Amino acid sequence: GQDLGVEPFRWTQRKAMSRESRGSLGRGALVALLFAVTGPALAEDGTGTVQCYNEALGTVQETLAGDCKGRVVGEDQANEIRKNRRDYVQRVLTEPSNNKLEGRHLAGLGSGFFVAEDGSVVTSHHVVDGCAAVSIAPTFGEMILASAVVSDMENDLALLRSGVVPPAVAPLADPDDVNFLGSGFVVGYPNRGLVAVQPILSAVEILQQESQTPLGPGIVIRGDVRQGNSGGPLLDSGGSVVGIVFSKVNSVNVYKVTGELVRYIGFAVPTKIIARFLAANDVAYRAGERRPPQPEDRILNDARPYIAQIGCWN
Repeated sequence: GQDLGVEPFRWTQRKAMSRESRGSLGRGALVALLFAVTGPALAEDGTGTVQCYNEALGTVQETLAGDCKGRVVGEDQANEIRKNRRDYVQRVLTEPSNNKLEGRHLAGLGSGFFVAEDGSVVTSHHVVDGCAAVSIAPTFGEMILASAVVSDMENDLALLRSGVVPPAVAPLADPDDVNFLGSGFVVGYPNRGLVAVQPILSAVEILQQESQTPLGPGIVIRGDVRQGNSGGPLLDSGGSVVGIVFSKVNSVNVYKVTGELVRYIGFAVPTKIIARFLAANDVAYRAGERRPPQPEDRILNDARPYIAQIGCWN
């Protein structure tokens, strides 16, 4: 998911005054919505932020010093590792059959999912914003290029036309059903430093639905939401889509500005907005009936046929 801008700070200040928000999220989780780019690299107590290199996974990320499970590296080395990873991802995703991508470079990756038998795919607008070409890499068949992109910038949604017939489409929960708080899942291609050849399922806690956040109505979730999850589905405990992941907390920068250790908070666009967007574009999406809670392996097996990795090329 993308990182939020500075406006969430004003919003969280207002929410912190709300008895409802204090009772459900608490001050720590609300402060986590703040994102800022500047701040001291290290706190006086030595618990600040570092560039952490995990050699086993091939990942490097700025993280809190106490959370580093690998080797601390300098900025130049961290940037070189990231560049090598981007080059590797491009080699993996570029296939000889995709002649239209020759001479282009991979600018970013996200997640998406098939919502109709005609091959319509939904993702986040910011995943495909400004892209010269958009690739769709499903878990079946070969990577293809989207033939058309329709965006709803206000709600951070995008519709991709693929022209392929997917083996399955995602079931959208009833837009008026709000009884989905509690256990849930996100599915997609989170950025963990390596190319994910299969979608990854992560268990999350669905905390609450807000009628107004800095980016409009949203569902607040607690869990391991990362860049690359943007555009992927948020599922309830039975496997129905209740939202689309669109942002995450930048815990490092929250710590730099506030000194508070707040982790694992993200947002998702609710189904009501998704359904309205699809209906406005004549997409015959599948409305699923709520199922009782399912085991994680069943959730992932059901989701795998309709999940896709979305690539932005320039």
